[in-house]
Amino acid sequence: MLIDSLVLLGENRFGPTLTLDSALREADSLGIGRLVVAPARPVAYALEPANEALAERALEEERISVVGRIDPWNGDRAVEEAKRCVDELGCVGLFLHPAEEACPILRSAPI
Repeated sequence: MLIDSLVLLGENRFGPTLTLDSALREADSLGIGRLVVAPARPVAYALEPANEALAERALEEERISVVGRIDPWNGDRAVEEAKRCVDELGCVGLFLHPAEEACPILRSAPI
């Protein structure tokens, strides 16, 4: 089975909006059986509701696995959201976008 390892879904501040339904149709046309999805960056920069919306859809659609998206710039709030994503929302992992959140932890790491 082919798996698309990261599809950003929902309202997108930095690009076109992609819905789950359209992503699944595209996956079907390409023979992809499963999608790993994360929220795109919403215009309002509120990742918490976007994480919730995808987690709710995952309960209805068995072909998706959700990785919760957090913004490391949110400090303690990011830690709490990470815990909530895994413990309460059932996300299978976490996604920190290296460009859109400019991941301070990654930027300071030696190359």
